Amino acid sequence: MRLLFIFTLMICSNAFAQSKKELRLELEKANQKADSLNKVLIVTALSNQKKTDSLQLIIDDTRKRLNAQDQFTEKQEESINNCTSYNLELRLENERLKESLRQPQKNQTLNPTKNCRIHFQVEVAV
Repeated sequence: MRLLFIFTLMICSNAFAQSKKELRLELEKANQKADSLNKVLIVTALSNQKKTDSLQLIIDDTRKRLNAQDQFTEKQEESINNCTSYNLELRLENERLKESLRQPQKNQTLNPTKNCRIHFQVEVAV
């Protein structure tokens, strides 16, 4: 009976050792997969960070260009408004001048004795 007990104990310890080895191998494989996944995660995170930085630079550059374009457009609109205002003033002045030319001017008649004087200058050479 003692022999049977030792034989059973050896079989159990052998089976336990075998399953312990298998579990250790599975644990090592799982650790390798975890390390591999961590490396992929780090590489992906770095890649995403680079892409994010690149996109942020593009966004900043686009904002600068849009702000510059807005300022240029505002200056153009201001210049156009100033020119339009000046043109309107010139048109009004032109109309006033035309109107003043259309109206007969008072106190102007063709009287040669009154309005025309002839002046002679004589130079004598010595």
